[in-house]
Amino acid sequence: MKQKYPDQLFEFFKSQPEHFEERTNVTKKVIGGIFTLGFLVLIIFPGIIMEGWLVRGAAIVGVLFAAGYTYLGGTEIYSKKSGGKLTSMGGMVKFAHPERGTEPFGPDDMHIINMFNNNDWVSLTDQETADDRPMQLEINVDQEAKEIYLLLCRYITSARLEGVAEVKVIKEPEYSQVYGLFKSMKKY
Repeated sequence: MKQKYPDQLFEFFKSQPEHFEERTNVTKKVIGGIFTLGFLVLIIFPGIIMEGWLVRGAAIVGVLFAAGYTYLGGTEIYSKKSGGKLTSMGGMVKFAHPERGTEPFGPDDMHIINMFNNNDWVSLTDQETADDRPMQLEINVDQEAKEIYLLLCRYITSARLEGVAEVKVIKEPEYSQVYGLFKSMKKY
């Protein structure tokens, strides 16, 4: 049976409550709630501003966005050890090879997976990137602890992204040597 790896770094962080914690940013939740209430008032009383149907339509869209932001936003992951916030390094790195439509775990996949598993960060960061590709690298950073968290994923089907290797954690002194390499990779 194939080993199961996390499908996203958030899943990895949630599975280790002894090392990571979720914190809620109350200010973001309050701001989202205020916007949600404001849009609800405009839905109920659209004549406050101008043409009722136009305001009501815009307010319905606004309340959906504001409620979504309030519900989903404002929660961040922090390291319990360092107290540092874990942040994305700016999107997913999508490797140019393998191409879309190729069989999972083919030669191109294994080339990337082997570099990742062997901690060959220089070769891995030298790989070409392109948008809309199945093999992807998710990168999160804890600036306080000087740690980089890496998860290699692949679209197994057109809608199912799965982790293909264990999460790698890069710490000092290697962190200082490779941070710039990962930062300079093009992300989509």
